[in-house]
This record gives sequence, structure tokens and C-alpha cells, in this order.
Amino acid sequence: MLNRLAAVFVFAFAIPLPAAAQPAPTYPPGAYQQQQPQQPAPFPQPYPQAQPQPGPYPEPYPQPGAAVPPGYGPPPQGLAAAGYPGMYGAPEAPITSVEGLLQLSLGTYFVRYTSTSLSLDNNGGDLSRTDLNWGFSTTSPVFIEGGYGITDKLVIGGLVQLGGVSSSTEAEMAGAKIESSGFDLLLAPKVDYHFMPTSKINPFVGGMLGVEINSVSPLAAAGMSTDDSQTSFMLLARGGLRCFLFDGFSIDPALVVGFRIGSGTTSPPAGAPDLDYSVSGFRIGLSVSMSGWLKI
Repeated sequence: MLNRLAAVFVFAFAIPLPAAAQPAPTYPPGAYQQQQPQQPAPFPQPYPQAQPQPGPYPEPYPQPGAAVPPGYGPPPQGLAAAGYPGMYGAPEAPITSVEGLLQLSLGTYFVRYTSTSLSLDNNGGDLSRTDLNWGFSTTSPVFIEGGYGITDKLVIGGLVQLGGVSSSTEAEMAGAKIESSGFDLLLAPKVDYHFMPTSKINPFVGGMLGVEINSVSPLAAAGMSTDDSQTSFMLLARGGLRCFLFDGFSIDPALVVGFRIGSGTTSPPAGAPDLDYSVSGFRIGLSVSMSGWLKI
């Protein structure tokens, strides 16, 4: 009985030993894994280059309209409206603000209407006179104007107005020669206020208070003469536009209204006593000037 059990035990273990000694079969890699469809590789994309970040706006702030150095960001809120560039690298805005600029101007009147009333002393009577001058004629005075912009809206300065005329008339048959000359000088400080300091077309109003001197001297060859001189206080008000064609240059048309009050003296011919009189009147005209604006 024991021999039978031993034979069965040996037989049971003898069968798997040769099978275990044989090499295991090889299979393709992934044969027992579910095949996944291959996805195409993404198209190569270049990495974005790092963009330089703008730094803070420079302090102290540059003058309005000045170029901002590269690398700076936009100005703080509210400064762009005052004439600063909106972003670094942006084109410069034309200089229309007058702050810190010196004004040098030359102009004349295109149309001027003057009304004058004379009252002779000692009840000598009254005289009235009106004049209308138009066009760029010899009777139109020339004025030189200067100023300085203490703010972007306010300019203070002065005006010098010069005018004159000289004529000569000779009658050959009568042998008479008559010469006449006239001179006009106005000195007045001025103040101008601008409403739109960042606009190419900048409306303004202004006022002047000064002294005007007029002199007229017709002379006759026979010794007959009549000299007339006047000294008046002038109050002038004006309103107009400064049209900036480019940086530092403007054309300035303006409507000017003035009032005068003063006195004068007339020297009649033939040794007659001088006649004193008071003078008053007003004038209105259209002036045209060219202004240069220089930074100092």
C-alpha cells in the first residue's frame, strides 16, 4: 500500500518539472494591452518673446508736449488732457500751451473805424470826426507785442504801436509847397487769457491800458502853420484766436475795441493863441498778427 502511494506522489511531481524547464513563449510588447490610436504631434509653436513692461511715468513730469523717454508708460490720469503724450513712443503733440514761453508778435490793422469828439475850451464849440481805414495801407499802424506765459492760460506783457504819415504837395503855378506829417505812438501793458491751451485753435481774450500820443503838423511855405498834438489814455479790449500752424508759430486775428479820453492843443496860423481842447472817442477794428513762441 505504501509503495503505491509513493509511486503516485513521484508521478504527480515528475510531470510538471519538464514543462517548467522549458522556456516561456515570447509575445509582442503590448499584446495584452488595448491599442490606443496614436495622436499627431502638435505643430511646433515658437515661445512668445517677453515684452518689456513700461516703467512708471518719469518724475518730475516733463513739459507738456515734450517727448517722453522710451520705456515709460502712460501719464497718470488727468495729465494726458494737459498736453502730455498718452503713451511712450507716441507722436508728439504740437506745442500750443503758452506756459513758460516768450511771445514775440508783429501785426497791424486790416480794418479800423475811429470816432473822435473835440470840445474846445472857453465854450469854443465842439467838433466831431470819423475815420474808416481798411486794407493794409499807409494809415494802418504797426504794433509790436511781447509777452510771457506764466501759466498755460495766462500771458502778461506789453504792446508798442507805431504809426505815421508824411506827405508833400507843391503847386508850380502858385509857387506854394505844403508838407504835412503825422505821428502815432501807443504804449500799453497787456494781459491775455486763453481758453483751450491744448488746442491748435486757441480762443483768447485780453485787455490793455496805456497812453497814446498823436501829433499832426501841416506846414505851409508862406510860414502859415497849424500844429496839433494830443495825449490820451486808452482802454483796449480784444478777443480772437491763436491758430497754431506748427510748433512755436501762430496767426492771431482779433477784434479790438478801444475807448480814449484825453486832451490836446492846436496852434493856429498867423500867431493866433493856442487852442486847448478835450478829446474823447472810441475805435473798433480787426487786427491780424503773427506770433513766435520761444521757450526760455
